Amino acid sequence: MRFFLTSLILISIRPCLALAQHERLNQMKMVRLTNGTNAVDLDGDGRADLVVRAWVENYNAHSYDILTFYIQNPRATENSINLVPFADSAASRREAFRTDRGADCTLADMRLLKPPAGPAVIVIGRRDVGTSYADSLPVSFTVFRLHVHNERQPGSPPYLFVAERSFQGPKRYCDVNDAFRAELGLGNYR
Repeated sequence: MRFFLTSLILISIRPCLALAQHERLNQMKMVRLTNGTNAVDLDGDGRADLVVRAWVENYNAHSYDILTFYIQNPRATENSINLVPFADSAASRREAFRTDRGADCTLADMRLLKPPAGPAVIVIGRRDVGTSYADSLPVSFTVFRLHVHNERQPGSPPYLFVAERSFQGPKRYCDVNDAFRAELGLGNYR
């Protein structure tokens, strides 16, 4: 009986915990990104940086977007624009984000958010393929924040989107964009 009651309580509060955990994300300004170049202040210094969204057409249901992020380095006389890679961990780095789309559903997408002050936040939503792109499965979200590294350590770029936390939504979705709306209150970025 106790096990059943405990399970019932945990199931009923799980959506409330998920909403409380993500409440701050939907209070940030979502940046709409168009195909091509986008001027966005990524580091919070008041100057426009650069986000490039490019479409990769492959003439089937799995064409996708590639998004790259660049910061203008105010101290540099050479190489004044820096690519901002993503770091899931100390050993795992990616130079761009790639969406994952099918005819039925999107399996990976992202949102670029601007807090009231400070650097940008990126939320990436992903779900496994399952048996097909039309499957419905839980969506995992990873929150990345822009970090500035002034230490000039060999092998470490000056700007990096670092994964701060990951969590899984409580419901199942075919399309991660539906999960962004329902779980985090974030619409499409296009």
